[in-house]
Amino acid sequence: LIGLDLNPEAKLRFEAEDKNLLENGLDIFIPEERLTNREGQTEYFQTSKRRVFNPLTQTYSIVGVSTNISARIEAEKALNESTEIIENSAPMVMRCTFLDDQLRFLHISQNINQFGYSSEDLLEGKINWLEIIDPKHFPRIQMQLNKALQTGANHYSLSYPIRTASGETRWIEDHSRI
Repeated sequence: LIGLDLNPEAKLRFEAEDKNLLENGLDIFIPEERLTNREGQTEYFQTSKRRVFNPLTQTYSIVGVSTNISARIEAEKALNESTEIIENSAPMVMRCTFLDDQLRFLHISQNINQFGYSSEDLLEGKINWLEIIDPKHFPRIQMQLNKALQTGANHYSLSYPIRTASGETRWIEDHSRI
């Protein structure tokens, strides 16, 4: 791996892998390995190696490809951290669409459970969000949503009560993008 100063342990491991590959012919695939560069920074690589026979010299060589996947690993870490923040905060995140005039959820954060519901039940349609909303407030919500759609607004904000799974009434703030 060009540009990396491998520690003696890593060099010995690579040499042993290569020797084993030459002797046994079993391809090597390492989906993720952590290495340190010359500046002491950790980088992540995905590596594959294969034994190749040269008929002219009647010898085997090793062909390997190592791809730096550090950016992907960092992006995955950031995504996981963001997801954890969202899932452990009071706001609930939903993504939905209308299909055949029915509200369909594409994503619901796990913190819907603060109201006693599971995201799976809403995603699978076992529970209908529109039935959770206090029916006395539904006409007002519908009117404000229609007004936002008619004026070409790309978002709206509403407050309305919902019924929790235990039957309690809780007011929520709905800040939605259209």
